[in-house]
Amino acid sequence: MTKNSCGEPPPFCTPNCCPRNSDAPDVRTALPLGNAHVKGPIPDYLIEGMKIVDPCVQKQNLINGHKVPSFGLQSFGYDATLDQEEFYAFSNVSGGIVDPRNFDKNLLVKMAPKTDEDGLLYFIVPSNGTALGLTRETFHVPTTTIGMVFGKSTYSRCALVINCTLLEPGWTGRLVMELHNSSPIPIKVYANAGICQVVFLNGTKPHKDYGDGKYQNQQELLTARM
Repeated sequence: MTKNSCGEPPPFCTPNCCPRNSDAPDVRTALPLGNAHVKGPIPDYLIEGMKIVDPCVQKQNLINGHKVPSFGLQSFGYDATLDQEEFYAFSNVSGGIVDPRNFDKNLLVKMAPKTDEDGLLYFIVPSNGTALGLTRETFHVPTTTIGMVFGKSTYSRCALVINCTLLEPGWTGRLVMELHNSSPIPIKVYANAGICQVVFLNGTKPHKDYGDGKYQNQQELLTARM
């Protein structure tokens, strides 16, 4: 790929960056984000500039001076944080069956956060257990963009699996995640700290976006619905 004197390929070189690229569009503020010159992973400065994530902070890994799983902007994505209010563990006390067509909320038990010796809030995911959590952040996904969700490397090394579907074009809301403990030992997960990474990819505007889908404008932990 041809690069300008700044080392950036032409689509990401701003007008004042290189003299020979002075007529180039400034894609850091260009609208819409679906500009034909901006395809593939979206870099951190565009994620921030396009206000895709709210609130949006720079990468950090401290809460009240204590280290936690990192959160904030990453190179091509955002490390979202776990909400401290809504966290539910699956329980089979009632002897029910999980049915996506008719979800029984009695199969979920709301968990209250605990406080550790450093004053940090956390939840426990039981051994071989599964819970549902919610991000603190609200995502505003442009109609030319999708978000792909991945687990964090620190939690992966603790046997925690994060399962989540795509953030679809045009969707707005807080993200619901499944947290599965694949080990025989309980796992701590820290509230208000990083829990997953969302990588944003940009493309050409599709004919159909999320529109008024059933989880549009989700601001609380919604269970499965038809």
